[in-house]
Amino acid sequence: MTATDLVRSYVERAERSPRDALASVDWTAAPSLVKRYPRELAVGVPPSLSDLLRRGYGLTRYQWTTRVPGPVIQPGLSEGRPFRPVPAGGGLASSELYLVGAVPGLAVGAYHYDAAAHELTPVRGGATPGDLGVPEAALCLVITGVVERLAFKYGEFAYRLLCLNAGVLAGQLVSVRSDTEPCWNFDGARARVCLGLSAGAESVMAVVRVAGVEPGERPPAMDGTPLSPTARTSPSPVRELARLVTACEATGGHQHPAPHPPALSFTEATRLPDADPRLIDGVEARRTADAGFSDEPLTLADVAALMTVTAGPLLSGVFLLARRVGGLSSGVYCYNAEEHRLLRLGDPRPGLSRALGDGGAALSIYPAGDYQAGFAVAGDRWYTALNIAAGAAAQRCCLASAARGLGCRIQCSYDVETVVGALGMPTGLRPLCQVLVGRESGRLSYTQPLDERHVR
Repeated sequence: MTATDLVRSYVERAERSPRDALASVDWTAAPSLVKRYPRELAVGVPPSLSDLLRRGYGLTRYQWTTRVPGPVIQPGLSEGRPFRPVPAGGGLASSELYLVGAVPGLAVGAYHYDAAAHELTPVRGGATPGDLGVPEAALCLVITGVVERLAFKYGEFAYRLLCLNAGVLAGQLVSVRSDTEPCWNFDGARARVCLGLSAGAESVMAVVRVAGVEPGERPPAMDGTPLSPTARTSPSPVRELARLVTACEATGGHQHPAPHPPALSFTEATRLPDADPRLIDGVEARRTADAGFSDEPLTLADVAALMTVTAGPLLSGVFLLARRVGGLSSGVYCYNAEEHRLLRLGDPRPGLSRALGDGGAALSIYPAGDYQAGFAVAGDRWYTALNIAAGAAAQRCCLASAARGLGCRIQCSYDVETVVGALGMPTGLRPLCQVLVGRESGRLSYTQPLDERHVR
């Protein structure tokens, strides 16, 4: 199976956000940041899943702003919008979350998680993970991407962000609850039909299995048609995006290539101390570092904790640009996961910090992948899978940073070719996102916490 020309050409032209387009965004065209189904059908979230859903993708903070519309919020809160516990491109929360299968205490079926009310709404009775192409699971969390939430601002670049956002959410879910794991072998087209999603408008991006759930009685087949939301999602005004979304969710291509560590010439190797970070400790503390970074250096123990969780499946490697790390020379490195070592590749050129727009971070981290190597095995879906893997790795890095009291920020505004050249990446490897880490110089915050009293 090979990739279509559509996806191959997308890789070449959509590796970074179009800055000129961002200057002329029509914010009046911004869609709602939540999807809702008829409220009269909603049911309470089972207690055994409440913490996973709220800390995974609930509404946990509120920011004072009138720029982007949000859901109905309890009177008494100032004008603004809610935030999820995970970062997202532009803060636009492009993902939606569904539960499919044996939901404890409820009938087997598909449910939509209404984060604005912390409730579940039945979408299709009798649906099971088998209808997603995952017959061995009892319960799955399905992460979808709503194209229009990003396309009005980012145009074609929206699909890359859609994938990264889905990966970030997957990384959050498996960090909040230890008996969850990502599932790479599912049927995106069947899953979309099961949930009644509009082709080209909302696509199934990722699936996370939940263990510790009784399978319950499996019905012979799905019964009834999917419930419609109160407002339908619309295809992107960027025509190519609808075609791209459909191509990347096509059936088949479930196998993925086994990445091999790149062959690199290095001048020295630094063994990192052992680390076993508790990502759950960073869930409540994680915030995007908006105020910039101080000149205080990181420690080797900090770097060890970050590298332990950032290396992950499907990625070809993790590259670093270290500026201020105690016990480590400033320079370019690649992480060797097998030996838990940093391999020093060279010196950063002067002015590189400004070229990358990294805000003076002590450490810049780049999960890297090989698009072309995977297309022959997995087809168009390889683009989606690789960027989801990068998003999950970036979120794990953010949680590990927060757990150690560090500031962290994910961004994609760097120049790809500059990074490839500066880091000496082997032919074929591309930086999939940029994760900035350092000690914060301060904290800008116009937010207040949300709990059950503030949503409805």
